[in-house]
Amino acid sequence: MPVLEGDSIVISAIGYNRQHYIVPHAANDNLTIIVEMVSDITYLREVEIMPFPTEEVFKEAILALNMPMDNGIDPRNLNAELIALMIRTTPMDGAANYKYYMDQWSTSAVDKFQPRTNPYLNPFNWARFVRDLKQNKKN
Repeated sequence: MPVLEGDSIVISAIGYNRQHYIVPHAANDNLTIIVEMVSDITYLREVEIMPFPTEEVFKEAILALNMPMDNGIDPRNLNAELIALMIRTTPMDGAANYKYYMDQWSTSAVDKFQPRTNPYLNPFNWARFVRDLKQNKKN
């Protein structure tokens, strides 16, 4: 870090006390300093957040809940054709996106030192393809 003689440097980080350093006048062109950071610990009082004023009121509210006893699934949504359509048309979820990214990343590591070849541009593949077409036409 370029500084001048006599400059004051402030070293700070979250969770640590701020340190000050003044560049000495007899410093060489290169100066290395090691600054030991001291933790700045702030203790906070415990905070209890309760939506109800007392535990008894909370218990009464829970017991007074009128919960439906069905499983909450509409039987019309269990149609096999509808589920198949949803699977075909739904975009990738987070796990599928992660798997796709990791596959691409691992492939890029393999291709790092050589270009990936396109089999459609290989003349030998085309020659085999045409040969196989001719053989199938004869049979």
